[in-house]
Amino acid sequence: MSFGLTKLLVLAAVGAILFGRGRFVPMMGNLGRGLRGFRKAVADQPAIPTTIDHESGEILSGKPVRRPMKTI
Repeated sequence: MSFGLTKLLVLAAVGAILFGRGRFVPMMGNLGRGLRGFRKAVADQPAIPTTIDHESGEILSGKPVRRPMKTI
């Protein structure tokens, strides 16, 4: 069984329709709802501010930590 150009186009159209309606990959979360749903979900997530403690290399989340400057 060989696939001609028309069969490939029909398969691509059916795949695009199913992916856009969220029936193609329902377990992929936001990607299963199409590109618009994915973009909306990414935009809805608030960014968590993070700071890095340069002395220990530890990643701290929340407000930046202010430490006194070292004197010579």
